[in-house]
Amino acid sequence: GSIPMTAYKALVRCGLALLPRESLEVFPDALEWVGNPAPDPDDVTIARSGLLVHRFGPGGQRPWSAIALKTDSDAAMPSVIAFFGNEAATIELPLPWCLRDDDLDGEPMVVPKVATIDGLTRISGSTGSEWLAVTSDAPRRRSRMMSLSFP
Repeated sequence: GSIPMTAYKALVRCGLALLPRESLEVFPDALEWVGNPAPDPDDVTIARSGLLVHRFGPGGQRPWSAIALKTDSDAAMPSVIAFFGNEAATIELPLPWCLRDDDLDGEPMVVPKVATIDGLTRISGSTGSEWLAVTSDAPRRRSRMMSLSFP
């Protein structure tokens, strides 16, 4: 699956909004990018890879959002991951262009699969995870829609 660049950009903006002000200094390029309304043809190549969506049956969890910060600077994973969840899905978004990730020298990053806020929430129905790549294509008329509502 894929996610349109405009939707990806909006989610990155929401993820940055969850960070404390003092943490934003390690995201200068991301802040500039989300603040620029003009699309850049290189956006898709600049954006890391996309995001992970975990889907499950209704009633699994209450709406939530969170930020996870990497504690081991040598771990080959993103420094900051934003999470947005509701009763049917969780979006797991590695925040792009973190200066702390530059130390990995292009090493592939592993995104841990975290479907719920505590990892212990009982999820009803079938579960599944899908990596959505970022695309510059405009959304198609018959695209799937996933509704996420937050209080």
